[in-house]
Amino acid sequence: MDEVKDGISILGDNINKTAEITQERKKEREKVTEAQLEISRNQLKVTEAQLMTAKEQKEANGRAKSVMEPKQH
Repeated sequence: MDEVKDGISILGDNINKTAEITQERKKEREKVTEAQLEISRNQLKVTEAQLMTAKEQKEANGRAKSVMEPKQH
């Protein structure tokens, strides 16, 4: 009978440890996911800034080209 009680006790301990580890892993996954989202947000901001810079550069080049070309009548 004591062996059964000991077995049940060990089983309960193992279940508790498994539940604890599962919770810890879940928290770690959530942290990783949040970090990945933050990286993606930052990459999007960089890409948007690069697109704006490229657009501004293109517009500036167009203005410079029109100023440098002689006007034809």
